[in-house]
Amino acid sequence: MARANRLLTDLGIDLLATCCCVWLDLEAETAEISSAGHPAPLLGRPGDRFAPPDLPQGTPLGVRPDTSYRSVQIPLPEGTVLVLYTDGLVHSHSMDLDEGVAALHARLAASGDLRLEVLARTTQLAQCSRKHT
Repeated sequence: MARANRLLTDLGIDLLATCCCVWLDLEAETAEISSAGHPAPLLGRPGDRFAPPDLPQGTPLGVRPDTSYRSVQIPLPEGTVLVLYTDGLVHSHSMDLDEGVAALHARLAASGDLRLEVLARTTQLAQCSRKHT
């Protein structure tokens, strides 16, 4: 993350980007997550509701060249669903970020125990996207 940040700042143009990176270790059933100002992913554990992990947000890429980024390691027991999404899904000129994330939470909670592949194709998430664009 720090290298991508340095690259973007070294370009000398006024661009910034948010980013969330996840490194999966399927054998250890863990994920290491780092964020540069991007909305936190959502975790749905078997028998539990979707919730974001406790994750430091970090500064968006391209803002300060010397920024360092921390990551956290979280357990991913079998059956856990990890949802990464773009802020464009939950934020627009007509919907603030908190309202959009709340709507996404509600859509995921209403979906039951569907696998993420099925969730991504449902009209529930498609409606969430259209509602906030």
